[in-house]
Amino acid sequence: MINFKTLQCKQELMKAWSNNEKIALYLRLRFEKARYLATEEIQLVSSSPTSPTSLTSSSASSSLLHFNASNSSVVTSPTSNSCKNDIGLYIGKPLSDEQKYELLTCHFEPDNEFIWPYKERLIITGEKTITEKRYLKQSHLNEFKWLKYSPSQKGLFCIACVRFTVSTTRVSSYGKLVEIPLDDYKHLLGKHGDLILHQKTNYHLDCMVKMENFLYIYSKKPEASVELLMDKRLQKEIAENRARLKPIIETILLCGRQNFPLRGHRDDGDVLTNNDSSSKEGNFRALLRYRIEGGDTALKCHLGTCNKNASYVSKTAQNELISIIGLNLEDCIGQGYDGCSAMSGYQALIREKYPHILYVHCASHSFNLALTDSCEIRAIQNTVGTIKEVYNFIRSSSVRSQLFEQAARKLNEKRNQLVVVNESVALSSTQSSESMTIEIKCKKVKLVNVCPTRWVDRHVAVETF
Repeated sequence: MINFKTLQCKQELMKAWSNNEKIALYLRLRFEKARYLATEEIQLVSSSPTSPTSLTSSSASSSLLHFNASNSSVVTSPTSNSCKNDIGLYIGKPLSDEQKYELLTCHFEPDNEFIWPYKERLIITGEKTITEKRYLKQSHLNEFKWLKYSPSQKGLFCIACVRFTVSTTRVSSYGKLVEIPLDDYKHLLGKHGDLILHQKTNYHLDCMVKMENFLYIYSKKPEASVELLMDKRLQKEIAENRARLKPIIETILLCGRQNFPLRGHRDDGDVLTNNDSSSKEGNFRALLRYRIEGGDTALKCHLGTCNKNASYVSKTAQNELISIIGLNLEDCIGQGYDGCSAMSGYQALIREKYPHILYVHCASHSFNLALTDSCEIRAIQNTVGTIKEVYNFIRSSSVRSQLFEQAARKLNEKRNQLVVVNESVALSSTQSSESMTIEIKCKKVKLVNVCPTRWVDRHVAVETF
């Protein structure tokens, strides 16, 4: 040991301490290690978990000592690092609004059993060596609401700055309380204290405003959140776009349902301003103009405000919409028509684009042609000839046609009376109503000619006659 009484001045004292600094620190470390081993041994021997020695051992074994050049050490709490709402676990990580709100409102708070960490340093006064401990206190957390202790990082963070600071490309970083924990509790308060200086920074003030706005919007007005507002705006934009396309798609469907050709000789120019009826425009543009004149404000607004390349009335847009709303010919496996030359060329065009679609001549049409050409029965030939002659005889004179219709109506009245009688009989017996249905269907008053081209109409002509 150094005899401080023999030293004559402060300069000699500091010189002696400089030479023996390492020795003093070494002895201090050996002393702490011996005390730690002693308490560890006592804890193993003790059988009662609530004994004072056991508590002392637990407290000593859970403390971590870190010596530095300033003769100080930091002793931290043995709190578990598995705390969910710990700001130290989410530094630099993106969070959803729900996770962010839970972290801000339900962060880890020390309880009554929490062992508060402290900063330790050695102070030499005369012959004495004093160990000074600067603790983190509950009053610090109560005074600064934005201050949170991180069990995982074993230090303090500003929860507002951690979550709401904007990343920059500056050389200097935010440092303590934002990117790294503040674990030195010597200068927390005071004019130049770490907490006071941090509280006065501009970025901290901005982050506090952002945090307060976020908490207010998320808790009081969830409909005003940014994500929800963006989603509502997107939904509104989608609804407006659908309203713009709806009249155009409906017009295309109408043309397809009525077998109207869409394009004409001239389909260029503005639909709203081109009102010349002799422009030979197609049915599609004419129907669009008719809808606008009929009061379709959505279509008028769309064509009046859209860009020239986004009107969706060009031939390219028509083909795209037809492809979307039409049948998928990839699922078609075959096609069948009659033997006319026009349909033969049509099937060739389809097979050119879809080679997998097979062409088969219409079986029913082929069967009808075979029957027509091969039937040699005189009675059938006479029947078909009689139908044609009777039809030509009646239709060739308007007087005969009128007399025939009057006679047919009288015959239908008698058939209606017969139907009423059959209904009464059916109610009193188990007779089927199939005969009544046949009588009701036969109420035609005009004859139908045997069509020379449409073989289906031949069946209708025979049935009507």
